[in-house]
Amino acid sequence: MMVLSMSACGGSDSSADTTAAQETEAEVTVETEAAEAETEELPDLVDVEGATIWDILRVETPDLTNTSWGLSGGYIEGEEMTQEDLDQTLEQYGGQLDFNFGEDGQGQMVQGGGTMEGTYEYLDDGVSVVFDNQEADLPYTCLFTEMNDTLVLVAVPDESGTTGLYFSQN
Repeated sequence: MMVLSMSACGGSDSSADTTAAQETEAEVTVETEAAEAETEELPDLVDVEGATIWDILRVETPDLTNTSWGLSGGYIEGEEMTQEDLDQTLEQYGGQLDFNFGEDGQGQMVQGGGTMEGTYEYLDDGVSVVFDNQEADLPYTCLFTEMNDTLVLVAVPDESGTTGLYFSQN
């Protein structure tokens, strides 16, 4: 805007018309960029140097009782999953990877090859889920955000925040 303001100090009417047109174009560009920034998906929200999944815009944690969420994508080691990555991941899980939340804090991870039982509890800003993987704990912290007007559960397996799986409600 400083450059536009300085060029507006010129002495001719055509310069003023050009400057007004440039200012209008600049305002439209800024408004367009702002609108696009509001609708960007998770990778763009964490694609800032030093940012992680912990930095995403979160929404209120919904009541999860009797809901099911299916794998729909992910952010793996700081990179957005491609459709090919998603297809390969689902193949590894037998074509299915769902988080199911029951009553009384009971949960399940359902895979094509079987089911892991677990528990969940609400946190101040998300949900803690722990599945029993052959007598070893498999913990996730789940956050909620919106992508393209869809509520998404982001399951984060560790404190680094560079990896998370996206689940959409079934």
